[in-house]
Amino acid sequence: MNKKFKKRQYNQLIFIIFLFIYLIILAQDFYHIPYKATIFPKIIMVLILFLGVLKLISVIFPKFSSIIEPPSLGSSIKKEFSQIMSYKGKKEKTNKNRPIIIWVWIISLVTSFYLFGLFISIPIGIFIFLFFIEKKTLTTSLLISSGTIITVYFIFIIILRTPVVWGILIK
Repeated sequence: MNKKFKKRQYNQLIFIIFLFIYLIILAQDFYHIPYKATIFPKIIMVLILFLGVLKLISVIFPKFSSIIEPPSLGSSIKKEFSQIMSYKGKKEKTNKNRPIIIWVWIISLVTSFYLFGLFISIPIGIFIFLFFIEKKTLTTSLLISSGTIITVYFIFIIILRTPVVWGILIK
């Protein structure tokens, strides 16, 4: 195995560990909710746990990754895709610290879920990602972040009537 592949496996393993820690925190919060409407979040947690275990197997045992993960795009498709994406003719500036910035964003978002809850963390997290990391305009970032939280509110609160999980600082 080459160095790049080992680094990719290491990064995936770290992500899976953070995912499992987050699921443990969610499970702890959902078992303290007195409502009967927690079946939907529990189903989501079980599905995420199942997919996380599959990903963990494919990271630890790379020979099973061809069975578990879908095949990657062929080189000709990748070449056509890169030509389409570079149509503008300008090369975008790459930031070598981008993976670190995204990891910090993920960790801070998960922490803010725990501290402030879903309805405060989601719009702020999406706005920060779009405006500061992806360099979208202020209007686009505000519209997407507010539209996302409005959609989540209508689906989970109004339609499914699931309880709101607030953070430990908001309770």
